[in-house]
Amino acid sequence: MKFKRTFLLIIGLSVLGAATVAADSKIKQYSGKEISVEVNGQLLSKPALNIEGTTMLPLRDIANKLHAMVEYDKDTDTVSIYKPNVQVSLLTRLKDGSLGTFGTVPKNDENEFFIFTQIDTLLKDIDSLKYEIVDPFGTIVHKYTEPDLTEQNENMWLYTPNIKFTAKITGEYTVNVYMKLSANNEFSLVGQKVFTAE
Repeated sequence: MKFKRTFLLIIGLSVLGAATVAADSKIKQYSGKEISVEVNGQLLSKPALNIEGTTMLPLRDIANKLHAMVEYDKDTDTVSIYKPNVQVSLLTRLKDGSLGTFGTVPKNDENEFFIFTQIDTLLKDIDSLKYEIVDPFGTIVHKYTEPDLTEQNENMWLYTPNIKFTAKITGEYTVNVYMKLSANNEFSLVGQKVFTAE
């Protein structure tokens, strides 16, 4: 009986040792000092790690703050970052028929405007593009998804349909522009524009 236990213990430790050696080739354990990271004055929710003089950063959090998209290729274990240049303008038709910018609106008045988006340095085709208007409390008050992105190139100019909008709360409203690289990816914030209701 004692021999059986000893034999099983030796076999068990051998298997555990082999598994540890195999796992060690793929995964390494690091210890480092947590450091705070600010992007444009805003503290990231996840800390960075300083490991032996090298700083490991929370990539997706930083990409979100810088309005970039992140794609991970599991076949090659490669992370790619894409940062298109996205300019957002809010335009309205003036009484004389010309176009003017839309920036400050009276509260509780209906306004009509559209979102003009100029995109350049788009180095990879995207799956989807959507717009959201968010009120001062963070509630989404308008959504629009671009229906046709079949013709893409590095430079694109896109217009939303006319938006009829009433600002019911005083404060800053944010127009967010999101892109998705593929159907499997999440949307990434790539552009913003703020307007004010008084």
